[in-house]
Amino acid sequence: MKRDELTEIVRAAAADPEQNIHGLNRNLIRKRMVEGKWTLEKALSTPKVNPKKYSDEILDLAEENGISPEMFRSRINKGWSEHAAATTPKMRHHEAGRLGRKKSHWGKYQTQSGIFYLPV
Repeated sequence: MKRDELTEIVRAAAADPEQNIHGLNRNLIRKRMVEGKWTLEKALSTPKVNPKKYSDEILDLAEENGISPEMFRSRINKGWSEHAAATTPKMRHHEAGRLGRKKSHWGKYQTQSGIFYLPV
């Protein structure tokens, strides 16, 4: 089957709600047919699988500790362990600001009054 023919078949099938009962996008259907060598019927009838990366228990633990799923995933992407990401409390705004000033090279130019100055 030529590329243009396949594209038209997939486009028509993806747009037809009777054929595309799982609401798959046409790129997924096309990928299944080209890379997986699936038939159109199989590509349309198989629902999309979204594997869960984290257990419900660890996500519930994070929620109990006031950690949103987005923050949990962000911490994991930064190299945190699952347990630490789920149990370490969120930093408050003033704590984050204080930590930022401490790590910033601009912190050495700050006086007690909070005014920045640069050495001449």
